[in-house]
Amino acid sequence: MADPWLTADEQRAWRAYMRATTALTARLNRQLQAESGLSLPEYEVLVQLSEAPGGKLRPFQLGLALDWEQSRLSHLLSRMTRRGFVTRRDCPGDRRGALVALTRRGRVAIESAAPGHVAAVRHLVFDQIDSSQAGAFGQAFEAILAALADDGGPLSRPVRARRRAHRGGRPPRSCRPRQPPPGRPRPWPPRASSTRGAYLAHCRPSEVAGSVGVKRLR
Repeated sequence: MADPWLTADEQRAWRAYMRATTALTARLNRQLQAESGLSLPEYEVLVQLSEAPGGKLRPFQLGLALDWEQSRLSHLLSRMTRRGFVTRRDCPGDRRGALVALTRRGRVAIESAAPGHVAAVRHLVFDQIDSSQAGAFGQAFEAILAALADDGGPLSRPVRARRRAHRGGRPPRSCRPRQPPPGRPRPWPPRASSTRGAYLAHCRPSEVAGSVGVKRLR
């Protein structure tokens, strides 16, 4: 029977990863708050919208892209709407659906915040390792992400179902907007759901036709 415990080297690597993830997330969030007045989750939403065609996405698409639960996304979008970074628009061809759209203020915010964020990622991560370590870093996490995507365990089946529905152009059942009772306004945002964890950070920005695209570390 295989030893169920991690080896000393595995334990050291795992604990270093957990500490680094927590510290990096906190440091990047503080940097964004201090320099741009954005939280890291707000920045992540703005990145997705700035890279989307026309700066618009359905809420369930945002949930899938960010691997967030519906409640977390709903509360954040409400706050970002109040701040003027995003707005809600009707979805063409779906009277019950809605789109989350990047506003001019939101685009200015991401374009202003991206250079400082990327500089922080470079300073905190890539300036601390050489090119061979950076290559191994990327390969290791690509392998882990591929294993998570192909995992046949019970927690992976809902994720695969959502991906199949998403690829087919139809929102998963749990992500479809519900019809409100007569006389009541449509809920904002429409229901979206995801059971996966959040990703870590972003990498290099590029401006294309006035929008900022930010590639994520894998």
